[in-house]
Amino acid sequence: MMRRRTLVPLILTAGLLPAAGLTVAAVPALAASITHRTTLLGVTLSGDLPDGPVFEAVLSGGLTTAAFTTTATNMGANQLNGPIADVMTIDLLSGRQRVVSEAFDGTGANGPSRSPAISAFGTRVAFASDATNLVEGDTNGLTDIFVRQREGTLARVSVALDGGNANGPSSQPDISADGRIVVFTSAATNLVPGDTNGVADVFARDLTLGTTRRVSVSSDGTQANGPSSAPASDGDGGAIAFESAASNLASGDTNGVDDVFVHQSSGGTDRVSVSSAGRQQDKAIARPYAAAPDISGDGRYVVFDTDATTLYNGDTNQRTDVYLRDRRRRTTTLVSASSLNVQGNNDSITPRITPNGRFVTFQSFASNLVRDDGPREDLFVRDRRAGTTALVNATDSGERREGEPGGSQLLQRASISDDGRYSLFLSAATNITKTTTVAPRRLYLRQLTAPVVSVRSLASHAGGVVRLRLQADDPTATRFLCRVDRAVPFYCGPVVKVPRTAGRILSFRAGGPGMLWSAARTIPLTDGWAGWTD
Repeated sequence: MMRRRTLVPLILTAGLLPAAGLTVAAVPALAASITHRTTLLGVTLSGDLPDGPVFEAVLSGGLTTAAFTTTATNMGANQLNGPIADVMTIDLLSGRQRVVSEAFDGTGANGPSRSPAISAFGTRVAFASDATNLVEGDTNGLTDIFVRQREGTLARVSVALDGGNANGPSSQPDISADGRIVVFTSAATNLVPGDTNGVADVFARDLTLGTTRRVSVSSDGTQANGPSSAPASDGDGGAIAFESAASNLASGDTNGVDDVFVHQSSGGTDRVSVSSAGRQQDKAIARPYAAAPDISGDGRYVVFDTDATTLYNGDTNQRTDVYLRDRRRRTTTLVSASSLNVQGNNDSITPRITPNGRFVTFQSFASNLVRDDGPREDLFVRDRRAGTTALVNATDSGERREGEPGGSQLLQRASISDDGRYSLFLSAATNITKTTTVAPRRLYLRQLTAPVVSVRSLASHAGGVVRLRLQADDPTATRFLCRVDRAVPFYCGPVVKVPRTAGRILSFRAGGPGMLWSAARTIPLTDGWAGWTD
């Protein structure tokens, strides 16, 4: 018999809303334990499980709203189009569900919708749809981009110069954090004047001014001589990242492969898929696939995936990797590495970055990024400040995730809150929560909040060894990471033995499946230790 769970109590009582004060006294209280870190989202209004899968999901940076695509027929008050894919939202505070891809007359969309993108506080949701009845006058029979406002109004974004139908399909929407700018890819030639290059371009629509500009152009406004796609907007639409096969968007582009660029609203375009020394990529992700860049809120950091081996001297895995470009310092660093700074041993793809640039999520097939990850592909988060990597799509109990049914491949892009403490993920595995049963792919909210690490006991041995017993305030935080001075980190604990050496410092962190690593605590490796030296 299927168990029913209502959405609102689930969210409000499971400890999944932002909460301050998770720090506790050092020893030995466990008051910061989180009862449920993984919670099922998207049950029906009556508490039943959805009868169709979820395909993609995004989380608003301010943790107010989740948007997702589903073919379920029993969700939402006005879901009247049967198994046609719809875009929906869930208000994470009230539990209210809404069909975003609803027709202008209140009926169901007559075509599938997909690719939701959401503003920081969920006030606007952009999406792509094949439906022709979402707005009046949609007669082009092509995929268009739409945006729904919280108050219910819906507008078509991919429109011609005169406000009419685009003459080509549009896809891949993204929206600025403030909800004003929607960026997208389109093969249409009538969105802006002078579009004569005959390839897909990237555009930006200003919802306040009602104007569209082409983004995939060089600094002097020259149109691209190759197709462009996969746009991502910074916080206010002032900087937009995208990938392109064009060779005339930036000077010195002679590698003959797709690259990642950033276009400023002021007009400048620069290439970011280069090494810290300015070296070009030798390879890019092979078509029909393409890089999936993302950009921080201030436009400083860009993350992207690539098959290149020329961006990092230690790139020896011959796999797709995730990199970060610091546009201010002009440096490029590897992201898809373990907490021991070991490069992933398989492909890592589809990164996202938080507005402040601290956290980067990505999907990877690598098996060496964390201990005991799930089978095949998993989602990860890299804390750039701490230099650590953690699993995202973890079970509520902390046990190892089962594989997707039938060994199927599940490609997804992790969506994370601005503070890095919460993320969405999809899975059809049967052990994500205690109530999970065999059913279509479902949507889960994961709390990644880091534990607090402390020393349970400390003793200096006459044999020149410092012995520590570590613990975390959350019992599911069963992993520890140590480092002496600036040396290579190593997994350790809960009992740690290190040589006693005057002048050297030991730092340690706690973590576990589906949580960030804790802030580091430090002690000197010498006699007479009397307190923390944080």
